[in-house]
Amino acid sequence: MNISQFIGAYKDMLTNYFNFQGRVSRKSFWYATAVNIAVSIVLSIISGILSSILFVFAYIPSLYSLAVLLPSLGYSYRRVQDIDKNGIWCLVPLYNIYLFIQPGTDGTNQFGDKPAEI
Repeated sequence: MNISQFIGAYKDMLTNYFNFQGRVSRKSFWYATAVNIAVSIVLSIISGILSSILFVFAYIPSLYSLAVLLPSLGYSYRRVQDIDKNGIWCLVPLYNIYLFIQPGTDGTNQFGDKPAEI
């Protein structure tokens, strides 16, 4: 486990934000999710400290969440396609978590080739 793998997965999520084609491996998905959660926590802490100085800082976590909404959806969509299901299932609460932890399809499936591991 290398920090560059986490950052690489996060960068992939952010740079392919409008890409709903193809597949994302389970490992890449969870690495990007871990970085996303860590950034959210850090921004919330900073926001909590700075919002007492200037109220506008209270909106930082919400703005970040809004900024990563589409990239997160795209990554989730492609993750579900990795298990050979239609990506729209990523929008179903609780069931999507079950899908995210499933191993991907070996080899090629209807959504493309097996994604490269980070």
